[in-house]
Amino acid sequence: MEWIDIKSDILIHSYLDILKKLTAANVIKILSISIYSTVILFKQSVFSSIVSHLSSSNNEQGGLLLGNVYKYKKNSSFVNDYIFDITCSVQSKNSSSTHTFIKMDSSIWKQAACYINKGNVVIGWYHSHPGFGAFFSSTDRKTQHNFFYHDYSLGLCIDPVNNDFKFFQSEKSNSIKFRIVRYK
Repeated sequence: MEWIDIKSDILIHSYLDILKKLTAANVIKILSISIYSTVILFKQSVFSSIVSHLSSSNNEQGGLLLGNVYKYKKNSSFVNDYIFDITCSVQSKNSSSTHTFIKMDSSIWKQAACYINKGNVVIGWYHSHPGFGAFFSSTDRKTQHNFFYHDYSLGLCIDPVNNDFKFFQSEKSNSIKFRIVRYK
């Protein structure tokens, strides 16, 4: 088999497109915080669903983050070139897990297909570390590198016991300084 690299067909929108969708208050909030940190827009119901899912077990749980990615113009003064809009998530229903490990079944990609067909893209993934803190282990970094390798790819780790969460970005799993803007 021969591997051929091709340019991604994932649409990355201009950040001006997201500003048209938001209230004036959220636009001002985004513009004021994006100079200092990465902006992650999170639909409130999706964030609550993820936290509820991850809090439902003492074992690690996980899933996919879907939505849209918006890019600032090049050479901007913003910390990160992207605004992330997380509009839905897909819980991994067929996974095996322990208190310190999760293996998500490939069927999660089929579950995500209906959301992708509605104009969303897979932005990244999420999982829990119940009681251990929010960090990326070496296994998490390998997962990010192998499956979520775009510059805009996010990894979210939540410790539902200690109410702690962190985002990591790109195939290098860089820990990012972020601010979440929740909306309805």
